Parts: sequence; C-alpha cells; structure tokens
Amino acid sequence: MTEIPRNLDAEIAIIGAALCNPKSLQKVSVLQPQDFSEQKHKRIWTGILSLLKQGKIPDPLLLKDEAPEIDLADLAQAISNACIEPSLDHYIGILRDKEKGRRLYFASRNVQAAISDGVPYDDIEAELLKAMASRTAAEGTTQLDTAVDLEAFLSGNDMAPFTTFGIQEIDTATGGIRGGEICILAARTSIGKSAVAVLSTFACACTGWNPLYLSYEMPKRQLWNRFISYQSRVFLRKFRDRTFNQKDIGAIKRAELELRPIMRHVSVNTEANTPGKITQLIRMEQLEGRADFVIVDHAGRMKSDDKARNNYEKMSSIANELKDIAINLNVPILVLWQLRRGSEDSPTLDDLRDSGQAEEVADTVILLNRNRTEENPMVDIDIAKARDGGQLGVIQVPWKQITMVPYIVPTEEMGEEVTGIEF
Repeated sequence: MTEIPRNLDAEIAIIGAALCNPKSLQKVSVLQPQDFSEQKHKRIWTGILSLLKQGKIPDPLLLKDEAPEIDLADLAQAISNACIEPSLDHYIGILRDKEKGRRLYFASRNVQAAISDGVPYDDIEAELLKAMASRTAAEGTTQLDTAVDLEAFLSGNDMAPFTTFGIQEIDTATGGIRGGEICILAARTSIGKSAVAVLSTFACACTGWNPLYLSYEMPKRQLWNRFISYQSRVFLRKFRDRTFNQKDIGAIKRAELELRPIMRHVSVNTEANTPGKITQLIRMEQLEGRADFVIVDHAGRMKSDDKARNNYEKMSSIANELKDIAINLNVPILVLWQLRRGSEDSPTLDDLRDSGQAEEVADTVILLNRNRTEENPMVDIDIAKARDGGQLGVIQVPWKQITMVPYIVPTEEMGEEVTGIEF
C-alpha cells in the first residue's frame, strides 16, 4: 500500500523554529494544523497559533499551560532539531506539498469506495474537485512588499494579459478584462448583449485564448449560427429560416472552413448554472489548459447556491460569487446582465442597482442601447464604470460592426469612393 505523504523531520524542524526563534514566527504562522500529519504535532501547532493570537511568544512552558496534553519531551526534541531561518521557506514548502499529497491520497481512496458503494458520479466528481481545490485560508496571505517586482513593473514585463471585446474603441477605453476582474455587460432584452459577447469570444479565440461560454438562453447550435453568420456576413435571420441563396451557401462554407480551427478553442456549457457548478467546471477545464476567459450569458438565468428571499438578494449573491470565482481562479469573466423592461431611454447605473449589488462588485460596467427599428443603427456603448482610470463615456459603433466581420473590398473593385473596408 502507498504510504501517506508526510515528512515528520520537516514538521519537527518547523515547530522547533517557532519555539526557539521569534524572528521565524511571521513566516511560519501561515501554516495551519492540517499542514502537519502527526496528531501530536497538530496539537502543538494549534497551541502555538493560540498563543500568537493572544499576543504571546510561544515557549515550552506557555505551550504546556495552554495545552496540558502536550509532552515536554516532544517540545525538547523539536527545539534540538529546529531549522535555521534561511531554510524556513524550504521547510514550509515541504509541509504544504505533503498536505496537498495527503488530500489527494485520501480523496482517491474515498473515490474508490464511493464508486463501489454506487454513489452518483456527479457527487463523486464534486467531492474530488473540492479536495483538489482545497487550500488553507492563510496560504493566499503574503506580505505586501512582495506583491510587485519593481523592475518588471517599470519595464512593463509583468503586464497581465487582457481579453479583447473585439471592438477597439472599448478596448482602448477599458483596457479589456484581466484575470480576477469581472465586467458586466448590461442592457434590456434584444439589444445586443449576446452579439457583443460572441464577438468578444470570437476575437479572443482568434488570438489564442480558450474561452468558456456558459450559455443559458441559446443552445450550442445557435452559438454556432452566430459565429458563422459573423464570419460569412450572411444575416442571422436567414439561419433560422434557411433562406440561403447560392452566394450565401458559398460564403457559409468558406466561413465554416476558416472558423473550424478557431472554434476548437471555444468550450460551451449550458448546464453549469450555479456558482458552485461553474467553479467546478472551470477547475476541470483549467486542468486541460482551457477556460482562461469565461462568458456568462446571462446572469438572470443562473441559480444561487444560497437561499434568497427575493430577486435582489439572489442577484447580489450571484454577482458576489462570480467575483470570488474571478479572483480565486484568476480568470477574467464577462457577465451579461438583463435590465428590467422600462422606457426606451438609454439605461443608466440606476437601472443596474435595481437588480442586486452588481454595480458594486463589477470592475467594469458597460451599458448598451440601440434603436431596434433601424436596419443598421448606431449602437450606444456606455462605459459607465471602469476601475483604475478607465475612460468613461458613450462610444458609438455601427450594429454591423458587431454582427459581421469587416468586408475587405478587393483592390480591383475599388473605385474613387471606396475606402477599402465596409460594414
């Protein structure tokens, strides 16, 4: 049988350092009792942390007073085998690595037992992912002075990649969406939220991103239709009615061939509709090197993991949990947000405030509006909120720029009044 992952010498060395070198306490205090495998070591470390919370420097006598069941001989052994200060990071790394190994060791055994007992596979998968993702709360705690490499910052070498909206004006105003950030794209029904989301997905996939599109309103086939409609410049309504002429058919075939390698980058899921399920799905996708950009279409169709008394609480919970996902998994998230039906006036942040704490949670808020009676109207794109100095204000772009790839006019067809690109 495989041995349980642990390193008793490293555990003793860390306990010894905490007892005989007060300078080590700041570093070693990030460890938790579960980082130790021996029960007696867990008890000792629980006592050390308790003393630190009381503002006391741990020593053998204080520890014995705090936890009488501790054996002074174990403390003496630890002190005589304490690691030196330059080695602390190494020993802390060993304990954390072994703790991870123990989690996976016991999780694998539980999985085998659960399969034998006939536990549903979805429940087994959820528990396995939980075990794989679990971390001590303190593991994410670091000192602020180590957050940035100054030289890399000044040279620009540490700039985080950002997703594109596929519309240069929005990218310039907002700086795109980076890992840990959430952008809310809000509008009333049938204004064009999904069209912008599909464009962003398409543009990111073209540049090597691996988007995960969570679609709660459109089946996968409709998303495929939108991609092909954009690339072929064949109106989307023809895909519903199948009223294609020969020119359309040729354009669709070319578009499908061109998009095949790009669409391989895009994953689509229509079932993960709670924050908990989304977290599990993203973790699974990221193990395969995917889901480095997530699109939620749309938040109103999600279900909360918590019991909410009303829609405001439900949407607030969803917004906050999506933000937690973005931060904890370091993934940029574009969330489509349905605004309540109202007047035909352009939406404002006040409309968003009626549907939960989305405005407070979001790093960026974009509001859309257009005249749906015109064939190719201008779309008002209002950058209503942008952290870190983004440019607020309204941008106008043609509707066809969002729904169709720009048409490059062949040189031989250019006349004096042709600029080379048409929408």
